[in-house]
Amino acid sequence: SAAEGDALEVNVRAFAQRLASNKKSERDTSIAALGQWLRAQEKSSGLSDIELLKLWKGLFYCLWMADKIPVQEELAANLAELLTSFRRSSSSLRFFR
Repeated sequence: SAAEGDALEVNVRAFAQRLASNKKSERDTSIAALGQWLRAQEKSSGLSDIELLKLWKGLFYCLWMADKIPVQEELAANLAELLTSFRRSSSSLRFFR
């Protein structure tokens, strides 16, 4: 329905904004929650290409804000673990394309 689509849009936007936060604790919390959220989206309607692009923009800025090498390494490992968030390989490939 339109209301569900609007709610999903708000969720995607909110996730992207939290991922791009200037506060490391907020970015870390968002990355930790993202895997579960992606699994839930895969079970329901999935995400559109636009929604995926918005998430990736947030992930880009999340890495951009990680200003020290150890923080970047930890974040890269956490991002790689997102691969395991999906039950279907087709969903995983779609997320990472």
